[in-house]
Amino acid sequence: MIERHNTTPPTGVAQSETLHTALPVEAVAATETLSGNEQIDGLLQAIESQIHYPAAIQQLVAELPSEESTEAGPLWQTFSYINLVRATIDAGHTFTGEETSTTASHLLELVTTLEAENLLAGEIAPGYSPEARERIITLCGEYGEVTAAITPIVAIAASYSRLDYNELQGVVDALKAVANLQSLASRNPLNGQPLPLETGLGQNPNTAFLDAMLQYTRRAMNQLPAEYRTLDPGAAHVRAFIEASQELDAPAIIEKITLISETGSLPFGMTEQGLKEFIAGSVPPPAIEPVTTIEFRAFRPDELESQDPRIIRQGQVVVVDGIRRKIIISPDAIQTSLEGDPSKERLQLEIKRILTHEFGHVLHTILPLPLLRQWLDTIQDSVGNITRYVREVRHTKPQRLNGEEFCDAMDLLVGQPERLMIISPTHLKGMDRIYQQCMPGYKKGLRQTIMSRIETKLALYKAKGISEDTLRQIYLKHELEPPPQPMPRQQKT
Repeated sequence: MIERHNTTPPTGVAQSETLHTALPVEAVAATETLSGNEQIDGLLQAIESQIHYPAAIQQLVAELPSEESTEAGPLWQTFSYINLVRATIDAGHTFTGEETSTTASHLLELVTTLEAENLLAGEIAPGYSPEARERIITLCGEYGEVTAAITPIVAIAASYSRLDYNELQGVVDALKAVANLQSLASRNPLNGQPLPLETGLGQNPNTAFLDAMLQYTRRAMNQLPAEYRTLDPGAAHVRAFIEASQELDAPAIIEKITLISETGSLPFGMTEQGLKEFIAGSVPPPAIEPVTTIEFRAFRPDELESQDPRIIRQGQVVVVDGIRRKIIISPDAIQTSLEGDPSKERLQLEIKRILTHEFGHVLHTILPLPLLRQWLDTIQDSVGNITRYVREVRHTKPQRLNGEEFCDAMDLLVGQPERLMIISPTHLKGMDRIYQQCMPGYKKGLRQTIMSRIETKLALYKAKGISEDTLRQIYLKHELEPPPQPMPRQQKT
């Protein structure tokens, strides 16, 4: 997941009510008639074109956090913010309205810090020495090896909204800052342009900068627990998770969950025993264990992800204190979203579908990261979006794609496995493996039911003269619809 980036200026950066004018007036004025992203990108280019990188890098070396302190100086924070905004645009975030104005103001204010340090519009002096060039190449190689071991682990944790990702936020932020500043260095002095100082290896500020970054990155790597240093599905902590999962008793765990309804009874004629039996028989126990309550009620305004009236929200997982989780289901939203006058049986099926999806969110936040990597590797060659909702998320909220696709695959495995088989056998294979790893008795119980249903349904369709290609076209008809557009971001009032 690529997280929403906070556009508040970093601590220690000067602010004022008037925009700084150190940049050429025409460079700033040229952005005023552009879209939000174009304005921000134009300002970034204007700022970056004015930076005296040799002097900036030399200053950044002095501001790098030490072993005794993890807090960086204002120039480090300034450059990290500039690069964070760039990364936000690259990740597909859309700046609109007030957010554009606020971000542009912050960027222009950062120029104050740069100018105060005499880091604007400088001249680049000649020269790498051969020794310095060799040292820089070596350092870049070592830095790349260290960060390459961390980057995919952090990326998976972020894309699946991991609680452990939040717990490691300090380490992750340090790595982001280092990566952003490494990019800064490689875009300029390390990319074929001459370096300042021809005084040899030890006094070259670029070499010192990379040395410091490498040391800082190694320190961050050492802070990671052992289970976050590998994506090997055969690692000891993964085997321990699978073994522990096989010992869990789903019926006993489900009894600890409290069902709450604002009407005093479960919706659509459901019974507590029937609902709990469905959950225990359909959801891997590791996903059930952290859930304390399931609430059937309308969402409060503060719980809705969007206030847009076109969005009908049905279910949601809520994390409390970073540990306890509750699932909220809105029966009114379910009834409104279904066409016509749905039967009680149809409404009950929809409740179960949404519950399975929401338990999927719990599961992907606790699975060992190597198992999520294994899942992604399994489905990487699939073609198309397995549901209309996954397609909508891919176009409108791509940072949530991995999690929502995982949950819809889990829902289809339990509720419509023949559909998942036709649309994407790789998704079926990947989710089937996760269930085998996490659900006791799955092979002799639920798995036999799933495979029997697939066989029966496909035989029925064949007897009716409906080919698998025809079924695939029916199931993937959402792919022919116009791509959904992101909802406009609401302005703060």
